[in-house]
Amino acid sequence: MRYRGIEPVRLTVRTPNIKWVFNSWDKTPFFVYCEEERPNIQRQFPGISVIETNKELGRRWSRLKDRSIFQLKSFVYRYRCWRVGSTDC
Repeated sequence: MRYRGIEPVRLTVRTPNIKWVFNSWDKTPFFVYCEEERPNIQRQFPGISVIETNKELGRRWSRLKDRSIFQLKSFVYRYRCWRVGSTDC
């Protein structure tokens, strides 16, 4: 089978099915922002659905001018987890 002159690569070694787990190392500045801002949105709009809450979080994040505080908090959190040596902080 040829596709535009390039031979497809076949893997000879089968990789195990790895289940991706969300852990503290994946805590990005956006997730730090969501943790802090989600209660404010739920207080401001009681009864709002989860989907609408996430859309509003995305809108507010895109309008946010100074994200450095959340980048710093994310770095500090990751550093603490690294110091402890745990991926389940």
